[in-house]
Amino acid sequence: MGLTIGSLFSGGCGGLELGLELAGVGHTIWQVEIDAKARQNLKRHWPNAKQYEDIREFAKAPGVERPDVICGGFPCQDISVAGAGKGLEGARSGLWFEYLRVVRTLRPRFVVVENVRALTFRGLDTVLGGLSESGYSAIWFPLRAADVGAPHLRERLFIVAHRDREREPQQAGTVSESGGWPGDGLDALGDTDRPRSQGSRVRGLDGPDEVASRPPGSEVAHAYRVESERRRGSREVAREGGEAKGEGDERERRRYAFGVRVEAVLADSASFRREGVSTIAGGASEGEAKGRLRESEGSCHAFPPGPADLDAWRGYLARFPYRAPAVLNAKGKPTLNPAFVEALMGFPEDWTAGTRTDRLRQLGNAVVPQCAEVAGLVLRGIAEREGLA
Repeated sequence: MGLTIGSLFSGGCGGLELGLELAGVGHTIWQVEIDAKARQNLKRHWPNAKQYEDIREFAKAPGVERPDVICGGFPCQDISVAGAGKGLEGARSGLWFEYLRVVRTLRPRFVVVENVRALTFRGLDTVLGGLSESGYSAIWFPLRAADVGAPHLRERLFIVAHRDREREPQQAGTVSESGGWPGDGLDALGDTDRPRSQGSRVRGLDGPDEVASRPPGSEVAHAYRVESERRRGSREVAREGGEAKGEGDERERRRYAFGVRVEAVLADSASFRREGVSTIAGGASEGEAKGRLRESEGSCHAFPPGPADLDAWRGYLARFPYRAPAVLNAKGKPTLNPAFVEALMGFPEDWTAGTRTDRLRQLGNAVVPQCAEVAGLVLRGIAEREGLA
């Protein structure tokens, strides 16, 4: 496609922008990351991209180049089920509103958001509502690392939004005293009389023919409520020891996104993992793809085997002895090996740098690039369908 990409909350690995580049979306022109050591590692892989530090100060002055795509996985600590559950009201996850401010300021053609699956019930309505009020139509879908060949789940929620050419943002770009945007989407649920969301399309649970005939402003509510009902049903049946209600519909729920068959993208992506060379991106030349993910023993296509496959592990460790799960520290005690975690997360060999602690921190905050690639392929499908390519 040849688009330009700007990355927020890039971490030390840049997994989102790496995946979008793999999908042939374009190239990265700037990254925003507050951690200095993480920025040093990003510079190794994107030497020509401009770097910025604090998203709270970013794009408040002129001079920032407007990209075609803004991507970012905003902090999940307040959203994760392992956290305190403050959601977007928390100090860290509340940085979503800075993300939205940047989107409203720079007005990219596309927005890609990533976060933990718990966002579904801890702020998805606000995120989708904010994008809708900013003039963007969006789809969302869950995606696991296992879906692209990894031996672990790491389920995440992806949102792919595009600017609606028929609408302009409903609110001016000012932040309210409470820290959020005026009308940040919380009131979109159940409020079907206000015209501001008319014409927006927010899909995550609908099939290809289930869009029309809803009152203005109800699309977000519909998606959010269906997911809530599915989750409640799953818990109820699980308590009874039966098959979770709605779990059989997981495939159907994410089958369509703006007419894009997400399943087909996953199938093609899985095939490409087996072959080891990206042939489905189309927009990126083979040389560009190999430049990011070297077609070698260090390629990120070589996910480790599952924990129960002992024969596969013997072969894997014979080929990649430096990727053993544990290494001995100075005291002779086994410690987690960053090279193993790199492979587990789908990154090429030596993608991270710094001390062992630095590398593990970078990887812990990372997006699996193969998952981001799927989001990029969905973006490309939307662009083709909507005539935005």
